[in-house]
Amino acid sequence: MTDTPYSDDYAAAIAAIRQATPEPIKEHWVDVDGVLFPPKQAFALLSGQSRIDFNTHHALARLRKLGFATSAYISGSVVSDPRHPEGAGVNHSDGHTAAPLKSARTTPGTWRVSDGSAVPFKDAVTAWADVAHDVLIDTATRYNDIVTYKELSKKVQDIAGIRTRMQMRNWIGRVLGAVVDECARSGEPPLTALCVTQNQTVGEGYRYVLETAGEPIPDDLDHHATEARLTCYRTYCTNLPADGGVPTLPPQVATARAAAATRKAAASQPEKVELCPEHHLALPRSGQCAYCD
Repeated sequence: MTDTPYSDDYAAAIAAIRQATPEPIKEHWVDVDGVLFPPKQAFALLSGQSRIDFNTHHALARLRKLGFATSAYISGSVVSDPRHPEGAGVNHSDGHTAAPLKSARTTPGTWRVSDGSAVPFKDAVTAWADVAHDVLIDTATRYNDIVTYKELSKKVQDIAGIRTRMQMRNWIGRVLGAVVDECARSGEPPLTALCVTQNQTVGEGYRYVLETAGEPIPDDLDHHATEARLTCYRTYCTNLPADGGVPTLPPQVATARAAAATRKAAASQPEKVELCPEHHLALPRSGQCAYCD
C-alpha cells in the first residue's frame, strides 16, 4: 500500500476524517482529535481506497504511522466499549503498547497534562506557538545560540502542558509557521531562523520565512539564515560582541562545508606524474623505469 495524500500533514488528515460522521465502533478504533472512528472508515477516507482493499491491521498500522492513537491489534480481542477497553492496551505511534487497564479511558491523541482532557489540534498549535515564540526569544539572548526542532518540540509541550502522540514532523511546521506570521505582524526579527534540524541546517521549511517577507528564495538558505539570526541576536542578545557580531554558520554546517570544499579542491588538482629523467616516460608505482638498466 502506498502513503496517503496526508502522510506529511496531520491537521489535513484530521480534517479529511472529521468531514464524515463516525460509524459505530465494533472492536477497534482510532482517536481523531478526541472523536473515535472505526479504523477502516478513517483510513478509507484518507487513502480513497475501497475498504475491501485493506484489512483492519493495515489501517491501524498506517494510522499510527501518521500519529494517531489507536486501539491495540490483538488477535481475538474484543473491545465492547472503546472508551473503556477492558483487556486491550492502547497502541502508541512509537509502537509501544500500554499495559491494559480495566475500565480505564484511553488518553486522547492530543491532551492536557493536568487532567488528561482532549485538546483540539488547532488550540494546541496556538498554545505551542505562543510558547515557541518565547523560547526562540530566549534563545536569541545568547550570541550564536540555536535550538533544534526536537528540543523545541519538547520545550513547547512541557511548558504549555499539552502533549501529543503524533509525530513531530506532522505538527512542528505549523507551530513555526504561526511564529513566522506573528513576527511578520509585529515587526519582530525572523525568530524561526534560530530553529534548526539535527544537522544544524534550517531545512526547506525556512522558505516560508522568505515567502512571508516577500523576499526571493536564495539558493543557499543556510547562508541567508545566518543574516536573519544575526538580526535576532542584535535585537535580544545580552552578550553581543562589541563589534555587533558577524553572520556565523552553526558548527556542524561550517565543518561539513569545509570538508566538502577540501574534497572538491583535492579532486580538481591534476594527478602528479613522475617522469624518468633519462627516457622522459611516466614511471610506474615502483618508480623504476622499464628501459633503464
